[in-house]
Amino acid sequence: MNFKINVNHLSNFMIMVAIINVLIISLVFTNVKSNFEMKLFILSFIFVCVNAIRSIWLRQDTKRLCIFDSIMSSPLIGRIITTVSELAFVALVILVVKQIVNRGNHNPVLNLALNMIFVIILVAEVFCWTGCVSTNQFWNMLEESSWTLSSIILTIIMVILFINEKNTTITRFLYVAILVTIIYEVFMIKVDIPMYYNRAGNVTPESKTMSLFEKIHDMFKCKKISKTNEDWDEEMPWMTGYFTVGSWLSIALVVWFQMNRKLFKVL
Repeated sequence: MNFKINVNHLSNFMIMVAIINVLIISLVFTNVKSNFEMKLFILSFIFVCVNAIRSIWLRQDTKRLCIFDSIMSSPLIGRIITTVSELAFVALVILVVKQIVNRGNHNPVLNLALNMIFVIILVAEVFCWTGCVSTNQFWNMLEESSWTLSSIILTIIMVILFINEKNTTITRFLYVAILVTIIYEVFMIKVDIPMYYNRAGNVTPESKTMSLFEKIHDMFKCKKISKTNEDWDEEMPWMTGYFTVGSWLSIALVVWFQMNRKLFKVL
């Protein structure tokens, strides 16, 4: 899938959006009214800030390719903070959905399924690190497949909640959330997973002879600095959606909960 937008223009757009997103999530802090809302805010703040860093210092971990020659572009540093931010985002989603699950009758099965989503994402992070260290994107394909599986589980949980929920505000939220997850799943199945599948096995020659320590050290610096469309065309669809829409969704979750806090009993 080719993304026919000049990478420099798109990079500037994402930088602008990143700054705006950080300002918005900072304003959200002023409406925090409970310890639970503070947890939601912190998780969203981590995700939004890391997305801002990643959208400014664009990089491709397995290719050791960066748009700027900077320590902030380091694939190793980037992967560390990304791992933290992705786990924060998943925890944010789970906490909000659990409030809906437990709002009426406590459903241990749905809560267990939500906990399993977090475990699946932990495994996905291991797959991602393996792919980035080894440069074999077969592991990244497994990572994206794990994210897709977790999204499908989340969709099923929300459909069950939607069918049983009587409150109009929550059913509207679930309706939109279900649509969002389905769109995400279609993108992953049609675009993202096939992209990594086609790259599977294309290990860089030098990586084949490196020790594990050498491979990790190899991630510390970018090997190629490029702003050409050829190097970034295939990556831009998911990067643009991830760093913009992903941040908006995390902010929206916190704001929605703040606006409807009276529906939930949290401290």
